[in-house]
Amino acid sequence: LCELVEIMQCLGIDLPALIHAARWHDLGKALLAFKAKIKSEYAQLPEALAHLPHAKAPKDAWLKSTKDSPEARKHFRHELASALAILQPVVTDIPEDLKNLVAWLVATHHGKIRLSIRSLPEETLPKDPTVRYARGVHDGDPLDDVNLGGGIISPKLILSLEPMELGLCIEPPFENQPSWTERMLALRDAEDTGPLRLAYWETLLRAADERASSKHS
Repeated sequence: LCELVEIMQCLGIDLPALIHAARWHDLGKALLAFKAKIKSEYAQLPEALAHLPHAKAPKDAWLKSTKDSPEARKHFRHELASALAILQPVVTDIPEDLKNLVAWLVATHHGKIRLSIRSLPEETLPKDPTVRYARGVHDGDPLDDVNLGGGIISPKLILSLEPMELGLCIEPPFENQPSWTERMLALRDAEDTGPLRLAYWETLLRAADERASSKHS
């Protein structure tokens, strides 16, 4: 967040959605599917990483293959989990009129997810074949409350992939709300956002994220 504020001040940009995105963009790393990618010796010995958050752990802290951990998932994208959580009604710290833009910035800042949410070949499948999955996120994944700093607490919630379906959502907590694709197409086509502004803003978030990561390397 500090890195982004510095960039925005240098560029003379005032965009609250970017600030929200910076605070919420790594929320998905609280899922077990992400934490399971850290080698057990690091997870069990937090003092070895006391000077940095596990999300910024050194390269040798991560498992080379998801086969080495039963809870890790191939193709897992934490930013998708973060974006899906942001859109839920239970999240009240982000104004409703900003949620779509914040979700876009969060989901796109690694360049993996944009106008649609789709599963990939060779993903780790849910035990229940009827459960939806995409990018390593499974319908019904529990996300505990997380302290995001600045007095902001992400509430405990259950992730839903209902927005990945086309058409109006029909399942809670998104019933009668637009799908992910409809939300994102509206941002792309709006005069005050559009593809060029969206690309610029997500680049700023990405740059700030890389600066923050390099400081922990």
